[in-house]
Amino acid sequence: MKTIKYLFILTLICFFVQSCEELLEKTPLDIISDDVVFNDVTLANSYLANCYGLIKGPSTFQPLSSDEILNDESLLSGEGSTPHTWTNEWNNNYLFGALNNTGGLKEYWGYDLVRKCNFFIESMAASTLDESVKKELSGQMRMIRAVTYFEMVKRYGGIPLITKAQSVTDPESELFAKRNKEQEIYDFIGSEVDAVLDDLPVGNVNRFTKYGALALKSRAMLYAGSIAKYGTVQLDGVVGIPSNLANAYFQASYDASKQIIPNADGGSGGATFSLYKEKIVPGDLDSYAKNYNALFVTEKNCESIFEVDYIKIIHGNVAGFGSIGAGTMIDPAVDFVNAYEMADGSSGVIDFTTAASDNVPSLFVNKDPRFRGSILVQGDLWNGKTIGCQMYIIKENGEKVGVDGEYYTGLNGFTILTKGAYRAWTGFMTKKMTHENGRDDGASPFGADDDVPCLYFRLGEIYLNCAEAAQELGNSSEALKYVNLIRERAGIFLLSSVDMAKVKQERRIELALGEAHRWWDLRRWRDAAKSIAEGGLNGFIKKAEVYYDFRDHKYHFNYANAEPYARVFKEANYYLPIAVWKINNNPNLVQNPGY
Repeated sequence: MKTIKYLFILTLICFFVQSCEELLEKTPLDIISDDVVFNDVTLANSYLANCYGLIKGPSTFQPLSSDEILNDESLLSGEGSTPHTWTNEWNNNYLFGALNNTGGLKEYWGYDLVRKCNFFIESMAASTLDESVKKELSGQMRMIRAVTYFEMVKRYGGIPLITKAQSVTDPESELFAKRNKEQEIYDFIGSEVDAVLDDLPVGNVNRFTKYGALALKSRAMLYAGSIAKYGTVQLDGVVGIPSNLANAYFQASYDASKQIIPNADGGSGGATFSLYKEKIVPGDLDSYAKNYNALFVTEKNCESIFEVDYIKIIHGNVAGFGSIGAGTMIDPAVDFVNAYEMADGSSGVIDFTTAASDNVPSLFVNKDPRFRGSILVQGDLWNGKTIGCQMYIIKENGEKVGVDGEYYTGLNGFTILTKGAYRAWTGFMTKKMTHENGRDDGASPFGADDDVPCLYFRLGEIYLNCAEAAQELGNSSEALKYVNLIRERAGIFLLSSVDMAKVKQERRIELALGEAHRWWDLRRWRDAAKSIAEGGLNGFIKKAEVYYDFRDHKYHFNYANAEPYARVFKEANYYLPIAVWKINNNPNLVQNPGY
């Protein structure tokens, strides 16, 4: 018996020795060498896909955290406010004038991604893959690198331009790079687009195609033109662009836009995009509102040029956070609500100090349909339910009641929830980028459980980029054409003439809220430091809390300041500070003026 036992043990030992020898001869399964990655098209595409996932997008599409809600462009731009108490400290520091060199606001130092891009581009150059494949993959990665530089330059101005993968053995002059001029960064972005345009694919909106690259150039060159025209050169060009270059940048933006615009609308590049009009019934304003809302929740629609798609629950986003059931994160302000015209082109300003109605939606029925596609009001039907935004009620005896979850039935037999879950800090809720059934599914409001796509570039923006560039170049007729194409799709009265104020107004409405344009636009136009009345950010934004008064059986509005302090945007804030930790890590970085 012992002999059998020893033979069995010996056999096991031999087996394990042989197995270990075989394992030692095999490549470890959890380590893949660079040679393998960059000589295998599937693995190279996986590396590329990972970098796509790291592109910095609007805060609306980032995982929900205190940092992201505090950095939300809709909040920063004055389009709305938030009641959430964890923002108080941030508000005191940033919204109200105390931004300093500790950073924090919209901070993004994307050099980790830049290094990944540089490493990929260098490795692909030595790859054994087919040359056409190498060009296409490298071209896409160069666009990821270019858009990363754009996300940084629009924050800080000039930044170090690094186009090779750095190593710890590199000279200190390379490791501690100085800031390039702002002009040099914008020129790099434009030249990168030009260099790879013919190498990029055409049809996949989830990747940088030829038209996605042109869209980046359209936007970036427009920014550069505005900074040159309206900004000031400081720090020997580290921030600011010489004013004599403005028109060249506007022309570059215009030319890029024209290559994306369909030939039928005066384009020149044979693009097949079109403005989304799937739900429009001519003459029916409600259909235009539904169409505008559907544009932002419909993946890969005809208007999308470059988008990021999400998978609900598994890899979702919080774009539709809170309009149903959880309370909104960013509630639209009265100032923004009143910026919408009426559909006939007349003023849409409502005096909320005297407005009263037994049916709140009736006050907005003839507004620009984009309002109804973007904003929910008291009494709206959404997901089969009636939205109740009221903050409180007033009983027949004048008593003010505002208790969660309680109902009151007046002498007229009308029953109303005295406050309830569906309340809005400003009197309004965000509807844009919200699925009608998107967040009323029992999921945690803090979970990443929505699949609203992020339309990073869409045709509607390109029409407005083209209009603005044309107007800046003195071609008002061309600008009018593209503004009116947007207004026609929106279902609103067409303009007979246009100027920069009207171009800015159209951008404010068409590209509002989660698309995250307004704050950046105000900064590049150098309008942000003006008062709110002048179209800037300084002053109080307003709210119009809804309440029901049983004494006259009507809804009224408590018109007041939405926040406890006036907002402050200083001239220095046109550039964000270089956070002190970055300067400590690299003493060759100079701080932006005013910090």
